[in-house]
Amino acid sequence: MKRRISFVLALALMLTMLGGCSISLGRLTSFFTRESQETAHDDSQSEETPPEEMASETVLTETQAPEVLCLPYQKDYGLNPYTCTSFTNRAIFSLLYEPLYAMDSQYIAQPVLAADTAISEDGLTTTITLRQGVKFHSGASLTAEDVVYSYTLARDSSYYDGRFRHFTSVAAQGADTLIIQTDTSYESVALLLDFPIVRKDSGEAAVPDGTGAYRYQSGDVLTAFGQWWGGESPLGYERVELTSCTTATDIRDKFEYGTVNLVFTDPNSTAYATFHNESDYELWSCPTTVMQYVGFNTNSDVFSHSAIRAAVTFAIDRETIVAKDLGGFAEATSLPAPPNSPYYDAGLAADFDLDLSAFRALMEEAQVEDYTDDGLLDVYVDGYPETVGGTMIVSAGSAQRVETANRIAAALMETGIDTFALNKRHFRTKSWARLQVERLLVERMHRYEDGKIAVAPISLSLMDEAGATEEDMEDIAAFLGQIEGVETSITIREKAEGGCKLSVRTSGGLNATRVCALLGGGGHAAAAGCSVQGSLAQAEEAILAAVRQVEAAHG
Repeated sequence: MKRRISFVLALALMLTMLGGCSISLGRLTSFFTRESQETAHDDSQSEETPPEEMASETVLTETQAPEVLCLPYQKDYGLNPYTCTSFTNRAIFSLLYEPLYAMDSQYIAQPVLAADTAISEDGLTTTITLRQGVKFHSGASLTAEDVVYSYTLARDSSYYDGRFRHFTSVAAQGADTLIIQTDTSYESVALLLDFPIVRKDSGEAAVPDGTGAYRYQSGDVLTAFGQWWGGESPLGYERVELTSCTTATDIRDKFEYGTVNLVFTDPNSTAYATFHNESDYELWSCPTTVMQYVGFNTNSDVFSHSAIRAAVTFAIDRETIVAKDLGGFAEATSLPAPPNSPYYDAGLAADFDLDLSAFRALMEEAQVEDYTDDGLLDVYVDGYPETVGGTMIVSAGSAQRVETANRIAAALMETGIDTFALNKRHFRTKSWARLQVERLLVERMHRYEDGKIAVAPISLSLMDEAGATEEDMEDIAAFLGQIEGVETSITIREKAEGGCKLSVRTSGGLNATRVCALLGGGGHAAAAGCSVQGSLAQAEEAILAAVRQVEAAHG
């Protein structure tokens, strides 16, 4: 019997990124159906999307369900859906709580606790009628007041608040009718109504009173809710066990040892732990609505020009970002909608793909050129040429975002747009100690395979000799990759407490994750890391052996 693991495939706007999402009950159900998706019947004519269509498009190769369903659970984060930030725990919420609507795999809002929706002609008023016969785990009946209460909790939470900025009021009209007023016209307010509904006045509890197919019991166990409006347990289990876990590595280890049999993870997360033995589990890709994009300060003298902003769109290679920075766990798109949603215009999207000739045409339209002969583009502001450029701000907490920002900055510099501020911080301005570190690394580095592999051992004595601090070592792993001909760069840092920390960066065909996974580490295809007990020489021998093993296995 294969175990199952679900990876998250994120969609993208202009760039791409990965992040957390709530897993719908329909998607969870499909993990455990006995019927293969290859033979699933066509229910496309039914009014509501069937569960198998609300799941990933991945075709199962084996559909045996585990005898006991055991899910990982980060106990310290709790099970309150309005305050919990654990991606692992949020996957459990689809069993405990239900929304008014949930999105299917085509990004269409499907009713859950809602029965009917009516939208006014001006698009400013949405009237929702609730499903009849819905009970909370406490036995109380669902009312519109419960929905208003849940909306207030969601609106005041950091997790859901941004989506309600145009809501002016949400009010109950009788026991089963909800009236939503907005200050702007929405084509589908339902897409925003996938927040969990809990019983009024239960939101402060550790586990609020929900309507889901399962209810929480003491001892970290979920049991099937006998009064669930949907009937029998959708997963085929009367009991679901929650296994306490701490870190991503702990979750990975308990999955591989069989303590849990279904996990949800983000392969581009900074906390991601690589899973081993790929043949021993089943991999699913789950599309989300998470997007990464480049924003502009339209109050600036430069980016107030719409033609300049539009031109940047044509200078970014999204496909390369997906392949190099995200390991393929994303989808590139130039419109603010998932490609398989009804709101996506594929023809329009194609008009905004990477196209440097279109970039130059828009810059010419904006009367942008190198007026000062310094190699940088300029635009006239109040009669004087001003350099086209600006500071890119990116979260330093995400290596993927920093890597992507650097890639964009380099691409824009090639077009003549000045990204000096970002490059100054990351590339151009260096401390004297950092320069000494780089000098010593060049002197002591080792090159293999005609210079395609570069290894730099970094001893504690080397840092002392250079007078370097941890700040001077920021992103040192990327340094060797700047050397011409280097496709795989490896830095090995000696740790004061013993052992070594290794970082692998690749720009060719070698998968860094597969290399580091052999030594118990992880990351993504272009950047990964691991730790090795032993000396610098032993660590170098171990990582080179791992590189050769991956090269032999995957070419």
